[in-house]
Amino acid sequence: MIKGLWNIGVKTADLDKELDFLQKVGAILVLRETLPIGDQGLEYAIVMLGGVRLLLFPTVIFEDKIEGGVAPGLTHAVFEVDDLDAEFERIKALGSEVLV
Repeated sequence: MIKGLWNIGVKTADLDKELDFLQKVGAILVLRETLPIGDQGLEYAIVMLGGVRLLLFPTVIFEDKIEGGVAPGLTHAVFEVDDLDAEFERIKALGSEVLV
């Protein structure tokens, strides 16, 4: 069962510029780091704005799975659940495509 929203993923063309704007409108920077994924790593940041976590990144880890790539904008939503395995199987059975 889905309990609540955990974060919204956003691909941005310019992480620094996006962070600057969001902080000016009231977002609080929670984390900014680079994950050791691929040759150059995956840089990302998490901010809180209006009680919602926004996960910002210049590229998404599933980009190569999407024909034509992924344009900047909203990319995904992450939800908290009671039982991850059960919810994963339930949503997959409803026709969701697993990318990662």
